[in-house]
Amino acid sequence: MTIKSKIRAFKVQGGQEVVAEVVGTTEQMGSTVSIKMRRPHILQFQQQRDGSVGLVFIPWTLSNPDIRELDVPISAILFSFETSAQVEKQYLQQTSGIEIATAM
Repeated sequence: MTIKSKIRAFKVQGGQEVVAEVVGTTEQMGSTVSIKMRRPHILQFQQQRDGSVGLVFIPWTLSNPDIRELDVPISAILFSFETSAQVEKQYLQQTSGIEIATAM
């Protein structure tokens, strides 16, 4: 599996869409067997108070949201893709606490 961007989205076996920073892979006999993900979060839509729908990121490991990195077996991943710039910006803001400026 070729990974071009550090922030990636993954559709996993349970149907969830996970957004994470990819920090590496584990190889065995020339094949990727797992992807090391940092700050994996599930991407979900949530209705806002004004009636609009917005994106929220929920820690993938609810029982221990402080887990920073996970090795996810490649067999658990259906496919991977680049996120949109807006999703990447929201993910970085929410997971790092840093407000990202927009170009004027």
